[in-house]
Amino acid sequence: MKLLRYFFILAFTPYGTFINAQTTLNSSNLAHQYNPDSEIDLKHEVITDSDSTFIFIGLIINQSKPLLKDYTFDFFTTTAYTADLQQIATDKIDSTYIGQIKNQHTIRFSISNSALLNLGAIRVQSKFSGFTYFYDFTVTDHTLAIWNSNDRIQFTSWVAPGTYHFNNSTQVYGYYYNHIFPPALPPMPIREETPAKAMPIDSSFVVASGQKLTFIKHGLFLFQKDSSSQQGKGIRVENKYYPKLAKLEDLVEPLIYITTKEENMQLQNINGDKKAFDKFWLDLTKSPDRAKSIIKNYFDRVESANRLFTSYKEGWKTDMGLIYIIFGPPDEVTKSNGEETWLYLASPDLPKLKFNFIRTASVFSSSHFVLVRDKSYTSSWYRAIDLWRKGRF
Repeated sequence: MKLLRYFFILAFTPYGTFINAQTTLNSSNLAHQYNPDSEIDLKHEVITDSDSTFIFIGLIINQSKPLLKDYTFDFFTTTAYTADLQQIATDKIDSTYIGQIKNQHTIRFSISNSALLNLGAIRVQSKFSGFTYFYDFTVTDHTLAIWNSNDRIQFTSWVAPGTYHFNNSTQVYGYYYNHIFPPALPPMPIREETPAKAMPIDSSFVVASGQKLTFIKHGLFLFQKDSSSQQGKGIRVENKYYPKLAKLEDLVEPLIYITTKEENMQLQNINGDKKAFDKFWLDLTKSPDRAKSIIKNYFDRVESANRLFTSYKEGWKTDMGLIYIIFGPPDEVTKSNGEETWLYLASPDLPKLKFNFIRTASVFSSSHFVLVRDKSYTSSWYRAIDLWRKGRF
């Protein structure tokens, strides 16, 4: 690895300056974090030890012309989303360029723990477009990260079957759950949810310090350094195509959001028959072009939901995934402590809509959100479903 501290320190803006008068995180529209057409994507993984916090970022440049040198990075810290951001002095930050795979650049930043408060933010400024992007992260005890067989850190909460290893200097306790999670319910309260039962552990094991870990079985894994702790790292093992759904039989279940119960049962009975699958949509739409359009656009949304919102369950099954699939990327996103709000501006077909999500941290994930359901969504929900079925989304 080549140390690039000099390059990245030069890329930081002067200490104490702000662009666009940004003073708090909740005053910024963070919709770019969910926009598939954004100039960049940024993934991050945070690891803490006794003295330092290591922030690995994966900068994905979605356009062909910009280069890494066209982006600068600044780090901020604060006590809350509503509190003023404090820029971290450059002499408290080191950086190491890890490498590039396709259009993703991986960089490791090291920040003294004494410079960080409860919440952190990364500001990426594009000299190519002039845009400024903010990405938030929590400053807690992140002690486990996972690397693949090529020593590349995994930024996602899912991995494909294969061999991996942790950054552990001590043993890690592992648990496997062969549990199938249900899809999200519609945004209006249509019935009382059955209280969730505790998931049984299907198997447990210990990963010794430096031991390689081979994933074969699909499903949910939990890893902890302390088996009595409420903190852990959840990892889903999915097929190599994920977040895409590659098999025809995998396409049926996500269609539950836009099909009737009877139609979904009909689709489940086609047993992977593509002709029967295509005939279903042709019969429904009466138009081959409209049928193709619905299938392509719907499963593009499903793939994006898996990529953005997978936590301990598949992204399309989450509340955020549900709203994203049906209504698309939000126009405005604001965050506050423990909450996130999505705003959709009014369109010719749908009114202005606002969805509120509450963070529900668990031992598996600290970034799982639950929708605050409301009966006022009823008419907009059924209108959006009708638009999907008619190919007018």
